[in-house]
Amino acid sequence: MNKTSNRSHGTKSTAQTAKRIREKNNKSRGKSQKQRRIIISTAVILVILFTVIGVRLYRRYIYVGKRQLSEQVLAYKDMLESSASRHGLEDYVDYLLAIMQVESGGQGKDVMQSSESAELPPNSLDPEASIEQACVYFDELLGYKERYGVDIDSLIQSYNYGPSYMRYVRDNGGKHTAELASNYAEEKSGGQKKKYNNAIAIRANGGWRYAYGNMFYVELVKQYL
Repeated sequence: MNKTSNRSHGTKSTAQTAKRIREKNNKSRGKSQKQRRIIISTAVILVILFTVIGVRLYRRYIYVGKRQLSEQVLAYKDMLESSASRHGLEDYVDYLLAIMQVESGGQGKDVMQSSESAELPPNSLDPEASIEQACVYFDELLGYKERYGVDIDSLIQSYNYGPSYMRYVRDNGGKHTAELASNYAEEKSGGQKKKYNNAIAIRANGGWRYAYGNMFYVELVKQYL
């Protein structure tokens, strides 16, 4: 009688122990699964976060390619086309729009930053007069382009540097290059540099330009062409 009772008690004790072990294992598995879910969720969030940050940094500091004109610039398209037509520049409207995008993004009064080309103080012209003067100046630059036999990129850079740059290009191979633009700015600035936090500059030299005009002007404009 006692032996049977002892066996029964032993069996019951063993069953309870096994049950406790199973419950402990189940809790451990549940805890492990919960921890895995937390780790996976955290990893997914971090991947998304770093992807968003990476895309923003890429667009800001690395990406150089076709970009869209802003709505502010496009709002002046009809006015610019009308002015361009008066000066026989119908084939150059896209260039002029791209220049406006670089110069002002279509914001402010002197949207083409053309006041100084008319020997006026900066930002003296209203938008309509600014566009008209830009067309006058661009037409003059076309004349220099033909005179010196240089390429259209030389003309674009000259919108920023002035027409003397086209003579410089003529005397140095007849075709604009980034090296020529840099050399010209180096001469004019006396070698003085300034920080330039722009994707094109960062990709080219780590983020600087000479303190004369903008030696990356052609690349900036051609992003919108």
